[in-house]
Amino acid sequence: MDHILNTKCNRKHCTLEALIKKEDVAQDMSRAAMFERFTIAAENVEDWSVVATMLGSIKTGSDDPNFTNYQARYSDDTAERLEKIKDTMVRSLKDGGNITKVLQTQFMLQLLMMNYLDHLKKEKLKLKSSIEEDISLPEMAKILTEMMLTDKDCAALQEIRAILIKYRKEI
Repeated sequence: MDHILNTKCNRKHCTLEALIKKEDVAQDMSRAAMFERFTIAAENVEDWSVVATMLGSIKTGSDDPNFTNYQARYSDDTAERLEKIKDTMVRSLKDGGNITKVLQTQFMLQLLMMNYLDHLKKEKLKLKSSIEEDISLPEMAKILTEMMLTDKDCAALQEIRAILIKYRKEI
């Protein structure tokens, strides 16, 4: 059975969605898919007051797309995750003094979006340490750029140059 998240939005929602769309490399950018990724990234968060503090640092942009309603259809699995996340949010935010009685859906969505944006930024900065791991094209470009900036004469970069020259000659 599908569940639907339907809430009114403000400028902060619009700004967060625009920032997420700039950072996220996922193919499916529908709100349903993004909401599912929000909940997956939020499963292990224990202290939501830190996320609430980060939320205060988001500056709304006038050039961000403007919408007044946020709708996302989500699955039973996401609903189960969301209930656990809500419980953790309420407990954490009450302890931190950020909410007094109830967790409003608008605020919950902002927290999920802010947490996901922070998760994306951390993932972007993290380099994979093992050579056997899969590396996406953006990660390859990031690693290559880092190599060029830190040590342009390293042996690995020389090998990559040789591969690129060989590739260019074959084309």
